[in-house]
Amino acid sequence: MGTWGSGVFDNDQAIDFVEDLLDSDEWDFVEEALAADPTQPLDACFAADAVTAAEIVAAALGKPCSDLPEGVEEWLADHPAPGSLPKMRKKAVALVHAVRAQAAELGAMWEERPGGLEEFCRVASELEERLQGLDLPT
Repeated sequence: MGTWGSGVFDNDQAIDFVEDLLDSDEWDFVEEALAADPTQPLDACFAADAVTAAEIVAAALGKPCSDLPEGVEEWLADHPAPGSLPKMRKKAVALVHAVRAQAAELGAMWEERPGGLEEFCRVASELEERLQGLDLPT
């Protein structure tokens, strides 16, 4: 997987995820990326998908990152968030936390890039904080 920075969208896996999302008409794509058990080891591709899906959830909840890819805001406007969005938020928080906890094992993806693993962990922590800071019903 090509990686050119430490941001959530700074890798081929995330860009492919966004392209697939923009081609889809359903939120199922995001829900599937958040379906794994956060207590189990994650591989790098799944971790990238989970963190990317978490950014989509954060954006849908009004807490987008500053580098949200072109087209995502329009997709969100055209595809109203489902009633399961609060549950997706909870899953996203758990998975982002798991990715940060497993960052050393997943780190090969970010170690050789500007900012490296430490910068990715900072970005993921900020995402987790944005998601946790939302007061939503469950």
